[in-house]
Amino acid sequence: MFLKLKVCRMVGAIRMMLFFTLVFNLFLILRDFVEQEKEMIEIIDWEHDEEQKQAKSEIYFLYNWWKERFHNEEDFDKIKQQYEEDIQMLKRLIDVRRYLWT
Repeated sequence: MFLKLKVCRMVGAIRMMLFFTLVFNLFLILRDFVEQEKEMIEIIDWEHDEEQKQAKSEIYFLYNWWKERFHNEEDFDKIKQQYEEDIQMLKRLIDVRRYLWT
């Protein structure tokens, strides 16, 4: 019984690490887009329509959220508490993904 509980905890910890790896890498792509594609971002007509305006706003909101989130030192318990917010932000990033390619 003790071994089974220990294995379950390990599996849970591994899942959390894999989830954070996914979130980390996807937000790195966002960071790279914002920081390395500045010239291309300036060329895009973000005022073309309301959808474009909202996409730009969302991209910068997520970028700033990630910078703050990533720089906060956290222990494993805080990462678990952050899980739900990470999921919501990941969904928002997925919604604007088509605007990230220049």
